[in-house]
Amino acid sequence: MKLCSIKSAPEQIRTLVELVTTGEEVLLTNDDGPIARIVPIAGHGQNISKGTNLVEIFKQIRALGGVSIEDPVAWQKETRQDRSLPGRD
Repeated sequence: MKLCSIKSAPEQIRTLVELVTTGEEVLLTNDDGPIARIVPIAGHGQNISKGTNLVEIFKQIRALGGVSIEDPVAWQKETRQDRSLPGRD
């Protein structure tokens, strides 16, 4: 079972979808402990498209109250990965 903080779930959504589509369970947590478990749909495995799983994961996150970003500018600076551009120093 993979643990994932609800705060980092939006950035890790592709990884979470990959884990669930390969049969791995994901446990979403917050500062107080576990809040949700995402499990693969029994008997479907790889037959379910990644888009379908993504929709289900978003529905579960929304049902939990979603993800709140209090300061979008600060959040963007924290999560954005800048890289140097070729020929521009």
